[in-house]
Amino acid sequence: RRSASMPSRSGALGGGVWWRPGAGAPEPGVARQFEEVENRDVVIGSAGPDAVTDGLERALEQLVKGQRAYVTVKPEYAYGDAGLEAKVKPGETVEYRVELHSFEEAPSTYSMSAAEKKAYTEKIKEAGNIYFKAGQTRRALRRYEVALEPFEYIDSIKDEDEKKTAQELKAACLLNIAACHDKQGNWNQVMSKCNKVMELAVNHNKARFRRAKAYIQLGRLQEARSDLEKLLEVDPNDKAVVTMMGTVRKLQKDQDARAKQIFGKMFKSAESPTA
Repeated sequence: RRSASMPSRSGALGGGVWWRPGAGAPEPGVARQFEEVENRDVVIGSAGPDAVTDGLERALEQLVKGQRAYVTVKPEYAYGDAGLEAKVKPGETVEYRVELHSFEEAPSTYSMSAAEKKAYTEKIKEAGNIYFKAGQTRRALRRYEVALEPFEYIDSIKDEDEKKTAQELKAACLLNIAACHDKQGNWNQVMSKCNKVMELAVNHNKARFRRAKAYIQLGRLQEARSDLEKLLEVDPNDKAVVTMMGTVRKLQKDQDARAKQIFGKMFKSAESPTA
């Protein structure tokens, strides 16, 4: 939780998400002030109407008590193509002049009880869900990764009920992380996270389906087919699985045809007489 006064500005300055010490104003005519907030509490990782932009949140994580900074945030880390009503145009860079009055560190998850870890993870995961549904995949991914932290290593848990809860929460976070990577087209990450889910629950059908999709994108058609065949054993009429299996068969047919053509040319060349 960080308390700061934040006169927020919007302008057309380029660059990435960055900050610099000091609170000097931008060049005259470059920016316009659309909001001024004094003594605002910011909860890092929260979602909803009180949440700040992704870029500002990242900058606040770097500041120390009493420090002032001038922050420039690219559109994809601010309000994106949607803008902010009449205040920020779609695709516009946003600038902030910030002074951090105080901050309160979040409690360490290592010192939490099992019940506290569960509540913590569910709260952060729900924030991720809000961002994911809003199409803010990058912010959702950060939440899911933080939500996973208390259950990254669960082998040492002795109580069976606690371990089962930990496995379920870990699998849910991993699957949500895989969904974010799916949106971003990071297929190796999708495959990796789904593999981890299936280490926890070998017959996790949602993870198997998402992994099959990643296999297709990576050109690993036999592995995709194997996953889909297992899913069809569970439900032969699952339309999504049937459709994906059709895609695999078509891709495999095209792949076989190309291979046959290549090998045909190779053999024809080998059989040709030399001069």
